[in-house]
Amino acid sequence: MLAHLRIGTRLLLIVAVTVAGLVVLETASLVDLRDSLMADRQAMAKSLVDSARNLVAEIQAQAVAGKITDQEARQRAAASVQAMRYGKGDYVFILDFQGKFVAHPTAGRIGTSGFDLQDSDGRYYVREMIEVARQGGGFISMPSEIGRASCR
Repeated sequence: MLAHLRIGTRLLLIVAVTVAGLVVLETASLVDLRDSLMADRQAMAKSLVDSARNLVAEIQAQAVAGKITDQEARQRAAASVQAMRYGKGDYVFILDFQGKFVAHPTAGRIGTSGFDLQDSDGRYYVREMIEVARQGGGFISMPSEIGRASCR
C-alpha cells in the first residue's frame, strides 16, 4: 500500500504518525492530571467545609444546652467561619436558603443577598449553590473569576 511512495514521504509519514500519537497521549495525560487536581481541590474544600460545619454544630450545641444565647451562638459561628481560609485566598462563607450572606470574609457582603448574582456565563451561581445544598451537598463548577464552591 505504501510501496508506491518515495522513501522520504514514508519517513515523513512515520514521523507524522508518531507525533500524532504523542499528542494524543499527552492530551490524555493532561486530562487525567486536571481531573486529579480537581479531585484534590474538592477533597480539600470538603474537609474545610466539614470543619466549619462541625465548629458551627459545637457552638449550636452550647446554645441548646443554655451555655450561651442563640444570638451569641450566631455571632460566634459567623465570626469563626469568616476567619477560615485555605489555599491561595480561598475562604468559607455561609448563605441562608434565601441567598443572604450570613458570614463572609468581606464585611460588606454580610446581610446582603447573593440570590441574583451571576457569573460571566449568566448562571445564577448562588441559586445553584442553594439547590445543591438542599439536595444534601456537593460541588458546583465556577468560572475562575469567582472560584470553586462547595455547597453544604
